[in-house]
Amino acid sequence: MNSSNRFLATGVALFGLVSTIRAELQLEPAEERQVVFAARAENIKASFRNTSPEALKSNLRCRIFQPSSTTVMPVGSEHVWKELEVLGGQTVLETVEVP
Repeated sequence: MNSSNRFLATGVALFGLVSTIRAELQLEPAEERQVVFAARAENIKASFRNTSPEALKSNLRCRIFQPSSTTVMPVGSEHVWKELEVLGGQTVLETVEVP
């Protein structure tokens, strides 16, 4: 696998994670691109903001995708990550370990 195919962009890597979140809970964009390389565990930072005035509890799942020049393919299956509770108007910083 060449170096251009070895990284996963945060938006792509966390897409599966975001797809299960209610509309009031938003994944904030990362300040810089985060990458994950094969053969070692890495951490991706994620910031979630609750835009509603009420507390929200969500079961988050994640799935990793690998981009190439023409396609994006899933790497492994979707798995349950954690249950996250965020108070109204609060922003929570989390770290997702990518094996």
